[in-house]
Amino acid sequence: MLDMMEIGNDLQEAVLDGNVDLTINLLESRKFDLNKRDKQGRTLLHYAACRGQYEIVELLLEQGAKAHLKDKNGNTPLHWCGHADVIDLLINHGSKVDDRNCIGATPKEMAKRRGVPKAVLQVFDQYKKEGEVSQHNLKTLFHEFSEELGMKNLLLLILLLLFISVYAAYTITGLSSHLKRANPIVV
Repeated sequence: MLDMMEIGNDLQEAVLDGNVDLTINLLESRKFDLNKRDKQGRTLLHYAACRGQYEIVELLLEQGAKAHLKDKNGNTPLHWCGHADVIDLLINHGSKVDDRNCIGATPKEMAKRRGVPKAVLQVFDQYKKEGEVSQHNLKTLFHEFSEELGMKNLLLLILLLLFISVYAAYTITGLSSHLKRANPIVV
């Protein structure tokens, strides 16, 4: 099932068996590359998330496992997850509800295909709505800023920033010193 000899057979077995105590002991006793992938590109976090092993997922994340890594099919651990508490944990550690895999499916769509309970699907919806609210708040902030400044002042600010960036590029590239050293053209 897993070809993870480099990760350590003991840790692999502990994670797959859901043995929290052994996983803790192994993680404390030596260093492991928790982001090492098997032949399918999956990490231990993919397997723990798939099995809904909250405590092990939490341990792996605390020890440096990355929640956003994709397997060969473009699936993150969140794509494999069907447990509300683990979904929360993964999203709070960087997984995105709108990530798409190689066939264009989101984690929610994959969970729906696997027949997870509606309550779990609603967790995905909740995070999707929160993301949309955050984007809306950023748009609102820009609108408030531009309205407060006024269109004329906003355009002047943009022109000023453009001028500063062109001047900085002119100075950094050395064109200004090159032009000062050039011999004038005498007619």
